[in-house]
Amino acid sequence: MKEISKQLDDKIAEARKLGADYKSLQAYKEQLESDIVALKQSNELSQVQVRQYTQKIQAFEKMIAAKDKELQELKEQNAQLSEEKDSLLVTTDSLKSEKASLSKNLDEVTETNKVLKDAASVLRAENITITALNARDKEESRNVFRAKRIDKVTVDFNLAKNLLANSGNKDVYLRLLEPSGTVIINRAIGSGNFDSDGKSMNYTLRKQVMYNNDTQSVKMAFDKPKDYDFNTGKYAIELYCEGKQIGYKTFEVK
Repeated sequence: MKEISKQLDDKIAEARKLGADYKSLQAYKEQLESDIVALKQSNELSQVQVRQYTQKIQAFEKMIAAKDKELQELKEQNAQLSEEKDSLLVTTDSLKSEKASLSKNLDEVTETNKVLKDAASVLRAENITITALNARDKEESRNVFRAKRIDKVTVDFNLAKNLLANSGNKDVYLRLLEPSGTVIINRAIGSGNFDSDGKSMNYTLRKQVMYNNDTQSVKMAFDKPKDYDFNTGKYAIELYCEGKQIGYKTFEVK
């Protein structure tokens, strides 16, 4: 019976560890201990008592065998649950990684869309026409002008229709560049500086235009200072708005 008692102790400990029902085992153990005490107190056992104890021992052995099978099945179930848990953890990690990747892709797409929208919202100067006028306002518009006949240069263009641009007041900057690349500046007519992509640039003329997203005609005029003479060579007109170049055209002076 001591051997059976030890087996019961082992099974009770194992059942507790696995979270299985151990109360029935505990009841059997208490009954076994009670029988052991009774045996010790008896000097002599009848055949009936021997048979009864033999049957009890056999019952204990069967019960221990059944509990063994139950605990083995529980171990297998726990092992399977552990595998499923590990699989779920792997899946969870994979989903987290996929979510992070999707989030990164979404941020990249959002940033790309912003860049594309910003690029698409930039205004554009179309149909740029350059005209030279002398002191009597006689015009030349062949893009090849005689230096001695230039007292004023006018630049006409259209701000193209753009539904993606913000409407409202727009500052348009004109840069008149000499053949050497130097920007002609005349503080008397308001020449100054503006910012283009973080870089400070000189401008010759500035004009504020009320833009309503539709095609709009604009005229800008440069009056030659008395102390300035046009040189022979290729001049350039650059147009800027909101820090972006929106137009470019050249003309010859001979």
